[in-house]
Amino acid sequence: EEEEEDMEDEGEIVKEEDADVETPPPMGDPNKEVSEEEMDQAMGLKGEGAEALAEGRVEDAVDKLSQAIALSTNANLLATRGMAFLELRKPLATIRDANKALEINPDSAKAFRARGKAEAMMGRWIAAVKDLATAQSIDFDEGIADLQKTIQVHADRIHKKEAKERAKKMKAEEKKRLQELKRRKEEAIRRRKEEQEEEEGWRHRREELAPPLLLLLPLPPPLLLLRLRSLPLLLPASERERHPR
Repeated sequence: EEEEEDMEDEGEIVKEEDADVETPPPMGDPNKEVSEEEMDQAMGLKGEGAEALAEGRVEDAVDKLSQAIALSTNANLLATRGMAFLELRKPLATIRDANKALEINPDSAKAFRARGKAEAMMGRWIAAVKDLATAQSIDFDEGIADLQKTIQVHADRIHKKEAKERAKKMKAEEKKRLQELKRRKEEAIRRRKEEQEEEEGWRHRREELAPPLLLLLPLPPPLLLLRLRSLPLLLPASERERHPR
């Protein structure tokens, strides 16, 4: 999830719980067959909506534009209503309209511009930079150049912070890797030492037992038993009790 940073004036950021309208308006149907009469009505409502927006009657503008969208759904109307939602400080509603507009027309500069402003209003700086840059590449608007610069400052700060966090994470992972290598090396040395000690022990054991065993080979049975009594480690406990030294 993209990190959100506060503007210098925290009041400019809209929290997600306050960023949408209570009842989302109809999104229309772009596949609907529109008659000439409906088209004329939609154009009239669009004009009324633009007039209401210019006069500061934003809710009336949204209502008129919603009626127009219901009659004739197109990317321009949706993006225009999205811009109106920005005036009401409802950026999630703007993003919803812009997304729908871009489904209809993926090259709608107005929709990218509306969504970029909405993302900036919510402190989503990196997404805002991307959308506004796309809008400018489609249809340059000198009026938002200053806004772009302001948003870019916040986005750069996020990139810088993310770079530091990545470097810190990589350093920690490298330290952990080296510690694991050291642990494995020490474990290998310890096991090898134990194996060597065990091998050395068996070698001494064989050296201790081999000469007495060789001496037993030519002896007759009575002398063999007598000699075995002198090698208690080679006799079972019961035999040692029966033939004490």
